[in-house]
Amino acid sequence: MDCKRAKAILEDGIEGLPEGEQSAFQGHLKSCDACARLFKRHERIREALRSAPRHKAPAGFSSRVMARIRTEGEAAGEPGFFRWLMSMPLHIKAAEAAAAVLAVSIGVWSAGFLSERIGAGQTTENYTELASLEELDTVPPGSMGDMYLSIKENGNEQ
Repeated sequence: MDCKRAKAILEDGIEGLPEGEQSAFQGHLKSCDACARLFKRHERIREALRSAPRHKAPAGFSSRVMARIRTEGEAAGEPGFFRWLMSMPLHIKAAEAAAAVLAVSIGVWSAGFLSERIGAGQTTENYTELASLEELDTVPPGSMGDMYLSIKENGNEQ
């Protein structure tokens, strides 16, 4: 193990390391004084944090902090959601509207495509069979799709 990996382990913590990696880490600490000193320093810091007294926040602390953040944000002139939306440049609003219209149009077209096929009596349990091969792009020879179609055409589905 090199010093770079040992330092990464020190930063992440040695808890949860696989047994082999823990033994490699311990072996590196025995052979590298710099990493051993760093490990001892990390251990002292962790112990100090573990032994530090724990305090509970007063009741209602988080709601008071959130109310203060909201109040100071409004006082600083930060816009709310609708003010933010209205302040967006027109070209961004137009692009978002065009994307939404395109998505809805594709959905309506595909629903019409399927309903026409079903209405014409071409019902099937597997709706992927509704699209004929003429409507699909050609499948490159030797691809997985080509192999699948070859199997289907020869009646070897099983």
